Amino acid sequence: MKKDNRFGHSEGTTDIALTEDGKLLTCGSDGDIRIWNGFSDDDPASFSASDSCLCLLCFGENVFVGTENHTVEAYELPHGKKLGVKAKFSAAVNHMDVSKDRTFLVAGSGDSTIQIVKLDSSTSQPIKLEAHSAPVLSVAIDPIQKYFASSGCDGNVNVWLLNSDLKLPTIAKSWENAFPKSTDIALTPTFCRMHWSPDGGDILAIPEMTKVGLYTRDNWTRKQVLQCKDITKLISVVRFSICGKYIAGGCSNGLIVMWNTGTSELIMKHTFASNAITGLLSTSGPEIYAVDAKGRFHWIGEILNLNSENNKLSTASTSKPNSPHEVENDDGMFDDGMDDIFGDTGEDDENEISILKIKAEVGFINDEYVGVDRATQGKKTSDEDDDVVSVASADGSNSVHSTRVSTLNLFTKAQEPFQPTSTPTQLEHRFMVWNNVGTIRSYSTEDDDAAIDVEFHDPSHHQAVHLRNQFDYSMGTLSLDAIVFACEKGKDYPSKLFCLNYVSWDVSKEWAIDMPQEEEILAIGIGASWIVAATNLNRLRLYSLSGLQYFVYDTPGQVVSLSGYNNLLFFTYHSGVGANGNQSIFYSIFIVKSYALSPLIMHSPLPLTPESTLAWVGFTEEGTPAFSDSSNTLRILNGRLWTPICNMKEFLSGPNDHFWVLGLSQLAQNVRAVKCKGAKYPPTLPRPTQMILDAKIPLCELDNEKGQQEDIMLRSFMTKAIAKKMDSKGFDTEEYKRSAKAALASSLIQLFYLSVAGNRDYRSSEYISLMPSSAAVQVAIKHAHTHHKRALVQHLTTIGQKKNGICRIGGRR
Repeated sequence: MKKDNRFGHSEGTTDIALTEDGKLLTCGSDGDIRIWNGFSDDDPASFSASDSCLCLLCFGENVFVGTENHTVEAYELPHGKKLGVKAKFSAAVNHMDVSKDRTFLVAGSGDSTIQIVKLDSSTSQPIKLEAHSAPVLSVAIDPIQKYFASSGCDGNVNVWLLNSDLKLPTIAKSWENAFPKSTDIALTPTFCRMHWSPDGGDILAIPEMTKVGLYTRDNWTRKQVLQCKDITKLISVVRFSICGKYIAGGCSNGLIVMWNTGTSELIMKHTFASNAITGLLSTSGPEIYAVDAKGRFHWIGEILNLNSENNKLSTASTSKPNSPHEVENDDGMFDDGMDDIFGDTGEDDENEISILKIKAEVGFINDEYVGVDRATQGKKTSDEDDDVVSVASADGSNSVHSTRVSTLNLFTKAQEPFQPTSTPTQLEHRFMVWNNVGTIRSYSTEDDDAAIDVEFHDPSHHQAVHLRNQFDYSMGTLSLDAIVFACEKGKDYPSKLFCLNYVSWDVSKEWAIDMPQEEEILAIGIGASWIVAATNLNRLRLYSLSGLQYFVYDTPGQVVSLSGYNNLLFFTYHSGVGANGNQSIFYSIFIVKSYALSPLIMHSPLPLTPESTLAWVGFTEEGTPAFSDSSNTLRILNGRLWTPICNMKEFLSGPNDHFWVLGLSQLAQNVRAVKCKGAKYPPTLPRPTQMILDAKIPLCELDNEKGQQEDIMLRSFMTKAIAKKMDSKGFDTEEYKRSAKAALASSLIQLFYLSVAGNRDYRSSEYISLMPSSAAVQVAIKHAHTHHKRALVQHLTTIGQKKNGICRIGGRR
């Protein structure tokens, strides 16, 4: 038996399918569909399908994808041309299956419903079933299309009887409490993905906790129970081999097992790390391909010698396996892939350099650089957790043993560039931007013509604008002075920047400029009198609103996102390759003056939450740089340090819900955002409703009065500071200053009372030292007298004298 694993997709639920020509398809939470010529394919073709893909299946030359955007989408292979939406739900599509004759599709969703879609009819409406009382986990269609099975987070497994017209299926059999209940696919301990035997569907295999039950069709009696003493976690997915003689199971702890269905004999078991297996595929050979909840892609080959009578494990390798990085169990050798480069055939040649021997002697094994998308090439992976590594010596007679050394962690795929407050470009109807000025919406008409609508929040400034999107503009931004669009390079045109200039006093308000042939715009921004475009050559191009080219700057890395505010530019970019699931994103703040960029903060790391990506960059309404990440944490720049101002997770009810940030105000201490139920991005129609979230600094013990009052205290200090700054710019902030002063005094006196009651006199004096006026000090001194705190009274008197001269102590007994 040989095995290997590699990086497949970003961390999250991953699925796998087989094309008719024998290629492998995988999808993952990164929204990519990858087409592998085999496990050893180091450069698979790929295309983007959605923000996040949960499941897929192959349909001739097309592929169907279930997405977190609540849709089943169809794409043409291999180029990824979108063919349309086959089904729409009100939550993510968790799993689907297609009939053997390809006439209909069954899909299950997180909204607890199942839809049956006729593929041979473009006019018929999907048949909707209220299938489970919780999100649907999986569906499986009988090969002869008489039944289909479904499982849900309610812990039930149902078998549905299909009618000839597919209408109103009825439940033929139901198993209740077959596995533990949960409320969402992200929380379930098993995906309970079932499979029918390929030879006419006589057997339905169902994961039953740590066993697999094989049920005969029609009478639904349990024919066999397959089990293994090493299975300690729930089985998540099962799959028959193509011949139907074997069945494989993948567990929630990464264990993969295979049984002989005729004898119930266990013929293979292996554990890949500790990640839940989410998909299995068995091809001829046999070989097993698996994917897991961490986005890993696994391969197990040469499991059986199908030509032998006893179907025992094959002990000899007769051909070179599909993977160039396989690991042999029997000889204990871990191939690092270097032998092929130096022509090492394993024969002892005195003039030949043996890289394996050198590495074995010095104790290093398989620690070479693997690159961003080369998951485990040439590396010993964590699933091969041996205590000692045995490396064959040059003459093949002896082994050199060395303690296993730690290997490099996997590199993180760099985040793609994006526009702030925009939705993914692969969506047919999307927001190109939504800021405090207005919105730009891109969509396709009934005639498949692309169009753009621009609306201003205050119609008194400008009228709405409707444009044909003839150059397929994918980026947009706007201010009260101009609207700016940009497009990537097309087949017949270069990357282009377009501007509609409202402040121009002549008749020519529109202008456009083409990028050089090798250059492509990735992000754009707009300020008070300038426009900036970041390109794929790590270059910033600065323009005036009239189209004058101010200057060109080269940057240290590729842009991630950027935003402008008056004369400030907030620029984020990659600085190297991240590791352990973390991005390596840095930022710079520039001031635009005298037709040039002048740096305020240069090349500083952006403090993202671990294993998160950048979700939004921008400025507060007062002009302070701010950003949020995929963990729903919002931060603002406080001097040269970043302060978390709001953990938006506290306002979410479901694990798959997210907030789409639109902006925030430091004076009002609130965040404007759109709540996305079961998705990361909102739909364009109906128009999403903004929510106002109260800012809250994530202090400790916010569930008690002390933590809550300290949060009010700190935010009041921040409001006073920003109000003072805005005063210097000519803004009227008296109301905010009065409100912050009152909130500060109230919180400090409440904290003082709490500390006195808890005999925390030193802390009490600290709170009073922060009081903005001496009048509050007098109140504190009276309260300390009442509680006979003589030492505290002395300290408070000293504080009062420092604040406003000598304090008279009234009401002294």
